[in-house]
Amino acid sequence: MVNNNISGYTTDSQTENKILRSALNVFVNKGWHGASMQEIADNAGVNKALLHYYFRTKQNLYEKIFEFIIAKNFQQLNDCLNENGNFYDILSNFVDRYINIFADNSKLSLFIMRDFIYGGNIITKEFKKLADTPTGLPPQKFMRITEKAKARGEIKDVNSFQLLLTILGACIYSFFAEPLIKEIMPLKPEINSKEFLKERKRSIVETIYNGIRKDKK
Repeated sequence: MVNNNISGYTTDSQTENKILRSALNVFVNKGWHGASMQEIADNAGVNKALLHYYFRTKQNLYEKIFEFIIAKNFQQLNDCLNENGNFYDILSNFVDRYINIFADNSKLSLFIMRDFIYGGNIITKEFKKLADTPTGLPPQKFMRITEKAKARGEIKDVNSFQLLLTILGACIYSFFAEPLIKEIMPLKPEINSKEFLKERKRSIVETIYNGIRKDKK
């Protein structure tokens, strides 16, 4: 079953949350230019005046969705990265949290893809905000952890940036390519099922770690 909630968002206003879920769906289906405040209001079951009361403009509403999804969920991702832990556990936690972000926000991948099509200005803006925090972005933190793991001899001398891109691509591909995967795979996997996600996480971690771990002599 498709989950259209925005994970990580907490507010006293159920109406505001309902508007945001509605807006996410409309922006994904219609894109920035095709979406209208009236359609978002109708889809949320509120009047247009109330929609403007909460968010003022379509631009504010659009940016607010990114603010929740990126700032809140990616902060959780940052929190799971223990710079003093062993690399296998850190990799497992990173993959687990990253996949869960997209699994819990079923339309997130399409929403991000839409923004990239239009230049990626909003998502870039939100990531720049996070980059100014003391811990920085999760990718930056993960690369620091990779360098430490190399220095203590736990993993091979891999390119930390290339490794990060490989991990991110492996985690997100099944969400972006879900229609294609279901079409070409004979078993037609349910991408968001607990069983599929559990196996996907295990496969990514084992494949990557077994390829980069430094064998003890």
